[in-house]
Amino acid sequence: MPKGLLRILVITMFVLTVGTAWSETWSVKCIPEDIAQGCNNIMFSFENNVLSLNTSSISTQGGSSVQRWVLLFSGNWAVCGSVDEDGNLVKDPYADFIVDNSGGYINWSPETPFGYTTTLLLGASFIGDGAKTYYDYTFGEPSGRETTGTLVLWEYFTRRPLEADTYTKKSHTFTAVYEPVPEPSSILTLAIVLSGAVSMGLRRAKTGW
Repeated sequence: MPKGLLRILVITMFVLTVGTAWSETWSVKCIPEDIAQGCNNIMFSFENNVLSLNTSSISTQGGSSVQRWVLLFSGNWAVCGSVDEDGNLVKDPYADFIVDNSGGYINWSPETPFGYTTTLLLGASFIGDGAKTYYDYTFGEPSGRETTGTLVLWEYFTRRPLEADTYTKKSHTFTAVYEPVPEPSSILTLAIVLSGAVSMGLRRAKTGW
């Protein structure tokens, strides 16, 4: 096979494989198996620059009461960038997080350099966030302690005389890399071109021209 054709094949295989996106699964609340009877964990999964949530609540049965955990969102609960020492958000110059029904996705700028890495912050507190303020409740009475955040886990009990509601701020950081994957039509076109090039190379090798 001609060296030029081999070089094209190697480059093509590289282009088709570098598009594999980094992924991670993160459990917001993990319930011990010995007390969890058929409940699900609240989990985020981040794959192909898309953030999704498997459920918004979990619960456990305990005698006459049911303990539930519900995930609450407000303000900018997920952003691309970082928070400086003064508490200000430093937005990423190329990436924005767009909220949708399944969770959200990263919208990359057309000027994003290939292989560029950004951070996706969940539940990060920063000045001007606009998130609601949740209070820490014990048996229905506010304790006066405030927790401000964009990603909050609300733990409460049902079917018991005294309510014990607690708001807990949660946060996490994901990493996203800009590695666009070629569209299926582009891959098919490239495959056809390469197939023709290989056939032509073999024909030339047999005929000697």
